[in-house]
Amino acid sequence: MFKPMEESNLVTMIDDETILLKLSKEFYEKEAVFASAHKFNKKCSVEIKPIEEKYVGIYLRLKDKKALSDIAKDLYDGIIDHQLRRDLEKEFGAIRELIVRHAFFPVSNLQNEIQSNTK
Repeated sequence: MFKPMEESNLVTMIDDETILLKLSKEFYEKEAVFASAHKFNKKCSVEIKPIEEKYVGIYLRLKDKKALSDIAKDLYDGIIDHQLRRDLEKEFGAIRELIVRHAFFPVSNLQNEIQSNTK
């Protein structure tokens, strides 16, 4: 399961308009990072690239005057949300599929299955 980096290693101010969010590739999948980062294109220029062997860097450059730290926090929260969803899907996806299958099971088949189980 996922384990975030310590907060002090996570965010670095590059200058007044640029911030770096440094994430471990071990805990965050590319899909979770991209799914969250694309939401910030209107607020920031977003650049995602490897930095060191085990880390990915997300550079956010302001387009407007909103506090950069708020944007970085929103992005990090989104990445955590997407990663948790991916982890839960991997662990419990089969159960969810079973529930959905039974929820849309034809009523006639369901009645036959109930009758078979009560005999």
